[in-house]
Amino acid sequence: MFTRNLQRWQLRAAGFFCVTAAEEEEVEPLCLPVSLVLSFATHPPGDLDNYIKSLADSLNGIAWLDDRQVARMEVEKVVVVEGDERAEVEVAPWKARF
Repeated sequence: MFTRNLQRWQLRAAGFFCVTAAEEEEVEPLCLPVSLVLSFATHPPGDLDNYIKSLADSLNGIAWLDDRQVARMEVEKVVVVEGDERAEVEVAPWKARF
């Protein structure tokens, strides 16, 4: 499972704050549509769609109430050397362009 290699995740919300996996800071889940930016550094390379689903599901109740709130997503995957695996996540309130 990719999430065991998750070293750091960044949560950006209205107040723009940072949360790392080692911190015990309380963060209220967002209850509005969100924009999601994901960067995966993997070794060996895997299926990007599986990484997205796994991470989005794991943030239910933490970054948002449910991953159905994700209205916009930007994703990239980079292959790195073993030991440098990580995922970076940015979550922000989303505003429709319409």
